[in-house]
Amino acid sequence: MKKAGYKDVTPQYVSTIKSMDKRKANGPMKTGKITAEDLMSAKEFVDSIGGVGRAKQAMEMLSKLTH
Repeated sequence: MKKAGYKDVTPQYVSTIKSMDKRKANGPMKTGKITAEDLMSAKEFVDSIGGVGRAKQAMEMLSKLTH
């Protein structure tokens, strides 16, 4: 890094930036209470996929893919 002109870059700084980049790749994560907007988005998803049963099945499949 020093050869490229970066003088004060520590290994810890690089590690921090890399871990923050990984977090951004996953997209924003919501925490806390579910809002009315969240419920409306969920309802739109359920309606578009064909009902609660199919939505649950899709979420289970998605969970298996992401873990």
